[in-house]
Amino acid sequence: MKLVVKKFGFVLIMLAISVSINPTIAYSVEKIEPKIYQLLEVTGSTKSSMAANINKIGSTFSSSLKKINPNIPDDIIDKCGERYSQILSKLFLGEDGLHKQLVMVYKKYYSEKDIDRYLQFYQSKLWQNASKNKGKLSKIEADQVKTEFQKVVDATGGQSKQDAIKQDMKAKTDQFVESSLGNAQNDLNKYMRTLGYKLDGDKMVKL
Repeated sequence: MKLVVKKFGFVLIMLAISVSINPTIAYSVEKIEPKIYQLLEVTGSTKSSMAANINKIGSTFSSSLKKINPNIPDDIIDKCGERYSQILSKLFLGEDGLHKQLVMVYKKYYSEKDIDRYLQFYQSKLWQNASKNKGKLSKIEADQVKTEFQKVVDATGGQSKQDAIKQDMKAKTDQFVESSLGNAQNDLNKYMRTLGYKLDGDKMVKL
């Protein structure tokens, strides 16, 4: 099961990083959560983009299994890859999934006013222009973007708060991976058995 363990843990950690790339989000009343998701939308860390990445990971997983198990029919392995994607989607994007838990981490640290500041920055003409012209900005333009973003960071708790969020998210992710890994492996093994196979290490063996 080493292949499954390595890929599963790595996937969740990388997806968590994709959510935390941009320092944003808020804490207040329930109306704050729509703003959190709005901010994730403008920074590109949406559920749909993560779902697309999970599907790619499922395809990569299938390719790895095919290399290790050349005698297993492709359609069987493809079904296992699809189920693997479904398992990751449920764990990461489900109602109580890691995505939701990470949103709650942001909610713990920022006020509604903080999130509004970040939204204003990401919706500004300055950022829109920078986003559309990545790699083409002059040094003056790039420095202006950095300066304006730093103003938002300073106004919402500074670098120390961002560092605390990253540490909290890493701890949350590590805990989630550890607690969920066994269940994911069992689910995948159970599904393989319905197809007439089981995992023996990294090898698929016919029952």
